[in-house]
Amino acid sequence: MRKFGVILLCLVLCSCTNKYQLPDKWKPLETVIDRPGYGEDDWWTTTLGSSVFVADLDAWLDFKKPGGSEFEATMRHERVHAIRQEKIGLVKYVWKYLTDQKFRWHEEQLGWYVGLRTKDEYGVKWDIKSVVDSLRNYWPSLGSRPDIQAWVTAVKNKKWRPEPGELPKEYEDL
Repeated sequence: MRKFGVILLCLVLCSCTNKYQLPDKWKPLETVIDRPGYGEDDWWTTTLGSSVFVADLDAWLDFKKPGGSEFEATMRHERVHAIRQEKIGLVKYVWKYLTDQKFRWHEEQLGWYVGLRTKDEYGVKWDIKSVVDSLRNYWPSLGSRPDIQAWVTAVKNKKWRPEPGELPKEYEDL
C-alpha cells in the first residue's frame, strides 16, 4: 500500500513533460501523460482526474494507436474511472480505491467490462486466461484467482453486466 501511495504522490507532483492531448470525445479526460517508469514490467495505466498516466507515452501510443481498438478499449476503460472519480470526488475515490478491496474490484469490473465489450465491438479476440492474469497482477489485489476467473468467464459468456446507471450512458448498450 505504501509503494502505491508513493507512486500516486509522484504522479500528482511529478513534472511530466511528454503529453498527448485527447480529443473532446474523451472528456473529462484531457491528456495522456508520461510518468516515471518502475521497471520492465511497468505496464499499468492509471487515471487521476482528467489525466491518464503511462510509463512510456511514445511506446504506449505506438501500441495503442489513436482510433484503433486497443486505444478505444483502454480510453473507454479509463474514462469510466474518470467519470466515477468526478461523481464520487477524486480524494474520496482514491482513498476508497486504495483501502477498500470490494470497491476497487467493482471499479475495475466496470472499467474492464467496458474495455472487453469494446474489443468485442471491434472484433478483437480476447481470452479468459490473459484477462485473469492481467487482473491478478493488480496491486493492491483485486481478489482471488477463482473469483476473478468466474467474473471474466461470466463477461465472456455475456452473463454479467453492470447495474443500470453505473456506466456512462454511451456505454450502457455494450
